[in-house]
Amino acid sequence: MKNLLLLSLVVFLSACGSSTPTEEIDMEEGVSVEGEVEVSEEGGGTADVDEDSGEASDGEEDVSSESVDSDLEEMFVLEDGIVNWYGSKKVGGGHGGTIAVKSAEVVLTPDNVMAEFIIDMESMESETGGLVDHLKNEDFFNVPVFPISVLKVTETKKTDVPDVVQMTGDLTIKGITNEIVFPALVAESNGKIEASAKFSIDRTLWEIKYGSGKFFDDLGDKVINDMIDFEINVVLAPKS
Repeated sequence: MKNLLLLSLVVFLSACGSSTPTEEIDMEEGVSVEGEVEVSEEGGGTADVDEDSGEASDGEEDVSSESVDSDLEEMFVLEDGIVNWYGSKKVGGGHGGTIAVKSAEVVLTPDNVMAEFIIDMESMESETGGLVDHLKNEDFFNVPVFPISVLKVTETKKTDVPDVVQMTGDLTIKGITNEIVFPALVAESNGKIEASAKFSIDRTLWEIKYGSGKFFDDLGDKVINDMIDFEINVVLAPKS
């Protein structure tokens, strides 16, 4: 069970961008691991315990069981992490760059994986001169107002592919949250967890509409593709 949980750890997050109307954000085909975006609402609950008997009420967990689960928790934190992004135009080439993973905390229990990844939007870089300044302004990610993006992992599932798990999480960019589902390749090495994944998102779901052909009809060959490619790599170490 521990190995399965270790295989469930990874995250990917995100953010990415494009350039001026003549520059583009897009995701290319041929990505070996792809993700899809959905929107959903989550719910939760708590267990009530009788103060006299120490037993959980009908339908709830026993308090002693909760104590055991707490003892079995394993915590991991970020040692290293990077997000590679790539976007393209409808006509012409594309642009790529990186964004740093600022921090991460992952909690493993026998029954669940909880994780939160913080993406440092101010660290965005690109090989294209002048592009980053445009990506950081209000046309795209509005970094002065929203300096971080957040990915919270809410569910993990085993797949038929060895070392690959399906992860579900809430991705928040520019204060807007959507659910994303993506596969991740996870491996354990020397007590650490190394994970990677490739997936894509539709930027317009986070209200990044600049240059989008879905919202503007007169852009011609300046249309920027709505899809953005991501490749995420992280290393997680046990929390000391």
